[in-house]
Amino acid sequence: MDFAQTSRHLQVKIALPMARKRAQWFECYDPLPTFPKTVMGINFANPLGLAAGFDKQAAMMALARKLGLGFMEVGSLMQEKPLPSSQQSGPLGVNIAADVDCMSLDESLVHYTKLAASYAAQADFLVINLSSPRSRPFLQKGGRDWTVDLFQQLHATISCPICLKVRCEQIPDWIGDLSLNGVIVAHIAQEDVRDIKHIYADLRPLNILSVGGVMTQRDVEMRLSSGADLVEIFSLLVLKGPKAVRELVQGLWP
Repeated sequence: MDFAQTSRHLQVKIALPMARKRAQWFECYDPLPTFPKTVMGINFANPLGLAAGFDKQAAMMALARKLGLGFMEVGSLMQEKPLPSSQQSGPLGVNIAADVDCMSLDESLVHYTKLAASYAAQADFLVINLSSPRSRPFLQKGGRDWTVDLFQQLHATISCPICLKVRCEQIPDWIGDLSLNGVIVAHIAQEDVRDIKHIYADLRPLNILSVGGVMTQRDVEMRLSSGADLVEIFSLLVLKGPKAVRELVQGLWP
């Protein structure tokens, strides 16, 4: 990370606990315009969602409706736990992860498959997180064979759509060998439209969810026009609050 990235990362880390408290108390149900889109066979009221990391424990699953978002992704979840389905609003992505410090490559295959089977009934789509610091090494150590084996086992176990979350600079050139419904591309803030268009073009025909560095209406529109099917926010909610998110949604779809 350069200085600007490090500074933003620290800002978000410090502000996150208070942002979660503000979000829990936020109440606003005024209807917002819709911009329907179907991706991975799932109907979304609009293509803007909340990224994993904000609701790590799946405790605020009504938040998407309050913010006017088309969907939300909860987690990363690393253990089995019941999800409060009565609070769910809109399509739900469940992000699952493993910790490289706690298990071997073989153990991680069992771990991911077990978690996926546990959450598949409540998830509209599952996200296999190989982008976080604790799960990224599995992709590096296991390589193609481990990753192909993982997704084959997952598809043999569950029927809902499955996405891979990976950092943009670590997208493997053999990603087309995986049985994926979509890929969540975690970007760095400095990437410009030329970089993003090139990355997305190489990933087609996979469905693409874009996350990272999305703070303004222009950021959202740029990701969608560059080829993303869905866009997720995170830092905007943490740093500027729920009202700013609803204002963004209002500005995108008048």
